[in-house]
Order: sequence, then C-alpha cells, then structure tokens
Amino acid sequence: MNKKIIAFMTAAAAMLSSVSAVQISADGSTQTETLISYGRSLIGSPDYNNYCQRFVRLCYESAGLYASKGANSAIDAYNYWVVSDSRDNIPIGACLYFNTSEYGHVAVYTGNNQMVHGVKIVKEEQISDYYWDRFIGWGYQGGSEPSGIIYENENDTVYPSVPYAYTNAENGGADISWYSDGDNTSHYDLSIYNTDTGENVFSEAFSADTYSAYVNLSEGNYCSVVKAVNDDYSDSISYSNYCNFTVEAVQEQIAGDVNHNGTVDIADLAMIGQYISYNIEFDEDTFYIADVNYDGEVNILDFMTLKQYLVKL
Repeated sequence: MNKKIIAFMTAAAAMLSSVSAVQISADGSTQTETLISYGRSLIGSPDYNNYCQRFVRLCYESAGLYASKGANSAIDAYNYWVVSDSRDNIPIGACLYFNTSEYGHVAVYTGNNQMVHGVKIVKEEQISDYYWDRFIGWGYQGGSEPSGIIYENENDTVYPSVPYAYTNAENGGADISWYSDGDNTSHYDLSIYNTDTGENVFSEAFSADTYSAYVNLSEGNYCSVVKAVNDDYSDSISYSNYCNFTVEAVQEQIAGDVNHNGTVDIADLAMIGQYISYNIEFDEDTFYIADVNYDGEVNILDFMTLKQYLVKL
C-alpha cells in the first residue's frame, strides 16, 4: 500500500516586484536580491555569532553598497541609519534593529515575517515575538537604499502549500500547490532543484489561473520555488523562499501482513484473532493492513477472509 509522505517546508512565500525601473547587475539581479542571496549563502556558518552587524555589512557590500563610516555594533548602526520605527510595510532587504542587549542586534528582512541573521549560526527564520517585542526600527546599512526594494503590501504574494512527496517501485513525484493574495500576477514560474546535486530538475511556467502541479521525481532531496510574475514589468524580479521536501521510497505493505514481516501467514491470522477477541486497538498503519476486506473496520469478517485466503494457499 502506497502512502503519501508529508514533507516540511522551511518557508512559504514568494513576492513579485512592482518596481518598473530598477538597477540590475550583470547577472540580472537587483541589489536587494543580491544582498539577500549572499546572506542565504552563509546559512549554517558559525563565523558571525556576536558579529551580526558585520554579517549585515557584508551582505550589503556584496551588492556594492558601502558605508561611508563604520558601525561597531547594531546599536551604532541603528543610531546612524534608522529610517522608521514602524512595523508596518517594512521593505524587503531592509535592516531590522532590535534592542536585545547593550550592543543590540541587526538582521536583514527577507519578507513574509522572516529574517536572515547571524546568531550562534547564520539562519533564516520567522521573526518570533521575542524579537518583535524588542524591535526598535528599520533602516539601510550605510544609509543607502538598495535597488529593487519591495514593499510587500504593494505586490502579490505567493504561498506554496506543503508539498506531498511520494514514490514506489515504479515512480515517484511531488504534488505542489500555491495561491496568491492579489490579482497582479500574469503567470507563475515553478522551479524544482535537487539539493543533493544542485541540479535544476524542473522549470515550467503556468498560467495565472493554475495553482498546482504534479512533477515526476526520483528519490532524493528537493526544493521548490514558485514565483509570481507580472509581465507588465519587464525588469521585475520575483523573490522566493524555498520549500524543501524529500521523495522517499515507500515500503509496499501487503494486506493482512499485520506483523510486518513481508509475508501473510498463520501468525498474522492469530494476531488478528487476538486483537478481535481482546478488543485491542491497532495503530493506524496496522489497522489499514488488518482491514483486509476494506470496509473500514477490523472484525470477524477480516479474520474469516484471511483464513479463507490461507486455506487456499
């Protein structure tokens, strides 16, 4: 019996840029996209524990944005370059300042209530109440606004669902769905990457009224990216976090094999008889295997059906 395996996603949003004219680097990225991409490339590094301001500075410098003066701490950066203390409509790519200690803390906002920052290790995560309770403002490293800045409430946001991934001896795949909170999307771009090899294994555009896709995949680890694209803006950049999932081999389970040894025999019949006689509840997986006549119950009919099957062997 094949079962779908729910895979967990690390993140679940993709934002469409509505900027009609932005500066784009040689590789097609805006400064905002470049600095966020650089920050994500350092995820897992322990080198920025207690050096959160250095981490943010390097993110901005990767996009060609250099400060005219240095900041020794997050609080110094806040005092130099804060723009607003409002939590409403914080632009993606902005620096978030928090009063967590006498030196403070700073992170880069990546959208959808997430930030990438250096704390113990570099990580991207949802902004918890702990940080929001200590939020004191946002601004830009060096006081320079990056090109391609996005304000979330002005753009469509795409929310990919939790993917379902499954395989059996013949094939495998993933069901991926998404929805948008606006009406500015012309089409969606879905890409899937094999995170074991880095290979882009699937790329396809879907119409604005399409919200799901099934993709054949072999066993392995993957991430899916759904982008909303507005064709009216030729220079627009779509931002997306990744939905990570795994396609795993699923063991074929045989109806009646309640002891999970790969065969159906008298031991399974005895086990079903004991469970029925003593009114013992099966766990969920075993229940579906014991329900050999598929009527939604495990009772004497299943016992007799299995007995007849074994007699005929």
